[in-house]
Amino acid sequence: MNKILFTSFLSPNILYEYDVTTKTDKALVTLKSKHIFGGVKVSPDKTKLVYTDQCGFDCDDSGDFSSTTTVIRMLNLQTLKQEDLFSEEGRAQGYKGVNRWLDNDTVILRPR
Repeated sequence: MNKILFTSFLSPNILYEYDVTTKTDKALVTLKSKHIFGGVKVSPDKTKLVYTDQCGFDCDDSGDFSSTTTVIRMLNLQTLKQEDLFSEEGRAQGYKGVNRWLDNDTVILRPR
């Protein structure tokens, strides 16, 4: 094992990569304030990372859930370029999390 991915209790909106050999860490992804990761999975070929960017009750300013959001994003681990794959906004029960990769081209989501 060379690397560890983690979030911190103090900064749950940042995904870090820790290098075991050099004993250093770096931020891979930083979400907006109040947003959290609802699932993080690395692809079978280890080139992509899919994660859920989610903000529920903490972002519900209006009381009607119109400001809640769930976005499934993919991060290319070589280029660190991000891509939005799926989005649900304004649905109180619309949260989905990344469950697992079926293969290098298919991600399975689950209700959260």
